Amino acid sequence: VVAGMMMLLKFFVVCALPCSGAAVSLGAIRWDAWWGASDAVGQAVTLNLDPVEWHYRVPFFGRILGPNNVTWNGNTSAVMEQEIQLAHTYGINYWAFVTYPLDEDLSYALKLYLASPTRHLVNMSLIVEIGRYVDEAQVPLARLVETLQLDCYQRVTAQRRPLLFLLGASTTQNLTAVHARTVQLRAALATAGAAQPYIVSMGWEAMVAMKSVQQSVGADAVSRYVYVSSNWAAHPGHGYPYAENMKEEQADWQSAVAAQVPFVTTITAGWDPRPRETRPVPWHQSFPPQCTNSSLCWIEDPTMAQLTAQVSAAVNFTQHHAAAGQAEADSALISAWNEYDEGHWICASLLQGAEKLQAVQRGVNRLRRRS
Repeated sequence: VVAGMMMLLKFFVVCALPCSGAAVSLGAIRWDAWWGASDAVGQAVTLNLDPVEWHYRVPFFGRILGPNNVTWNGNTSAVMEQEIQLAHTYGINYWAFVTYPLDEDLSYALKLYLASPTRHLVNMSLIVEIGRYVDEAQVPLARLVETLQLDCYQRVTAQRRPLLFLLGASTTQNLTAVHARTVQLRAALATAGAAQPYIVSMGWEAMVAMKSVQQSVGADAVSRYVYVSSNWAAHPGHGYPYAENMKEEQADWQSAVAAQVPFVTTITAGWDPRPRETRPVPWHQSFPPQCTNSSLCWIEDPTMAQLTAQVSAAVNFTQHHAAAGQAEADSALISAWNEYDEGHWICASLLQGAEKLQAVQRGVNRLRRRS
């Protein structure tokens, strides 16, 4: 543990200035299942990273006990303070927390963050799956109204509207209940004298396709949780080049502009779910049928230069189109902070330190030097 702490401190020392000089706010998605193998979810992600080939993904607060044995406990205030310092140091302006009922283990990080004395260093927003959004028992309206008024909540546009992501709506669903909940939320915030939320419909489809969804749910803009090429599983057993995924993701941004779809720019930091393909998770994530244990499917991890380039391109694109009004939220969102076993993360790892965060920071600093 001491060695791990010394490694982390070394990466703090070599950091440059925070990236807050850029006008674009830079967020990162959090999915927090890193408390250890004490239940089905925690055990699943631990087992996924047990094999030695995945040890490079072990979180910075983890330990490698043997060739096929890893452990961690991210459910401590000390770890949360380190995460806040990492995010702040390397220019992450806010985290977008995938949201669960507060009594579930998957809410541990949000509760630690809200209790932190340094939470002002990194703002927060919520990503609420639509099934929970419409379910008063899971995400009560009063909780949303209270959270969206917190001093640490991420605000966008000149009107300082709280940024809220609704995840999972698609063009094939009946979204009447989601729209009704949005009307209810807007009315409750108006009654409270609070700013209206800036609601982003976040899905898995092309942003152009999400335009009708945006209108159906009463949202202001669209985004994606992650960009995964439609060709990523075309050649099982061979990684799809990240460079190709980069280009296709940028084309998705451009298509949104051409179709006049308001957006929050997505930055995909990878997609390599092979640990989940070989050890299916209990929440039944599905993969293409041709992706089998003998022929897995994945997108190659980005090089640090590629990650820097994609961040720089996204921030530049967002800044340009914010001025034109279409990216009025003036925000880009990285997928993700800590999706270690699904294969898209930028947070520090035990073996590779903060190299991905440094790459992200260089991408923003590159734009700042030009301007």
